[in-house]
Amino acid sequence: MRRVVTPPCAFVMGAGTSKPAGVPLMDDFLALSWRYLHSRRVGAHPRETERFRNAYWYGVDAGNGDHHLERFFKQVARYRADDPVCGTAVWNDLNFVMVRTIDIAESEGRGEREGLNGTNPQELYDHFLGTILQTIGVQHVTLITPNYDLLIDQALLRLGYRPEYHLAHAVDVHARPDGPEVTVLKPHGSANWFICADPTCTKVSVHWDIGPGNIAPGGMPADPGHHPSAQPLDFLLVPPDHKAGQNLWDQHLLKSVWSQTRAALGMADTVYFVGYGFPETDWHIVEALRESWRTRVPSNLIVVNPGDVRSRYEAVFAEIFECRRPCITWWVGKQEHKFENFVYESLPGLIAE
Repeated sequence: MRRVVTPPCAFVMGAGTSKPAGVPLMDDFLALSWRYLHSRRVGAHPRETERFRNAYWYGVDAGNGDHHLERFFKQVARYRADDPVCGTAVWNDLNFVMVRTIDIAESEGRGEREGLNGTNPQELYDHFLGTILQTIGVQHVTLITPNYDLLIDQALLRLGYRPEYHLAHAVDVHARPDGPEVTVLKPHGSANWFICADPTCTKVSVHWDIGPGNIAPGGMPADPGHHPSAQPLDFLLVPPDHKAGQNLWDQHLLKSVWSQTRAALGMADTVYFVGYGFPETDWHIVEALRESWRTRVPSNLIVVNPGDVRSRYEAVFAEIFECRRPCITWWVGKQEHKFENFVYESLPGLIAE
């Protein structure tokens, strides 16, 4: 089949690309968290059960039975504004619950959950990355994801590549792996990036490990060699509620990541949106696209999502494109448009010569 898209290519990968590995979507995220708590699946790390209980009982006391993670973060943010001490404690515990739930869900899916063609989730990501990197070329591929999990990162390491995060002032927790660099941009942070409590510190510690799950789920020990604070390191994450009302591009620790994201989108001839739904709180990503495509529009946009997202995409694209519009290919609205099906059935033919 003749190639119908041209490199360089950017892949914007949303929560739908992590779902095959068991990572929950926003709607039912907390239902899974509380199930882990009540089934005593948590407790492997210091204070883990206590932190889950703190977040859970806050929701019970507040009368909030909503299991949508983003709305829960917004409620805790209001509590934090009214009561900074207690509210911040719940906020930090909820951050921990979020990362640990992702970790447990992904770990439970390893080797147990069979996907399309009888493969497990890890083989799915290996196949996806192997296909695009070997066919399109490492130098022509950029992976952009708002997801915190390490599914893509770990698959690259398994395949002998190394993620290049474009973090400014990054330091390695242990030896950086060898292998060709693949650009992986995570503008909302990552479960293997750590910072200290000192607001003047600009160092970001990167933990290089293959897994399983999201490494160091309890946080990292203090790193006095790179960080002034003697406290354990915290995750560098931008929680869902913080996406709204903030100019994340100016947030100094992630500024270089956002800068590279805009540059990669601006240079791409083909942009894939896979498992991404343009949630309302991601207005800053719309702004990044608008700025990236102000003078140069990609030739092809490819949208892959089993949900009813076409109207949302068309509304966003109408905001961004004024005159020249790219060619848009839609794989949306049907179960066969899930990430797994796209990887095994559509992608090889799309990028083949």
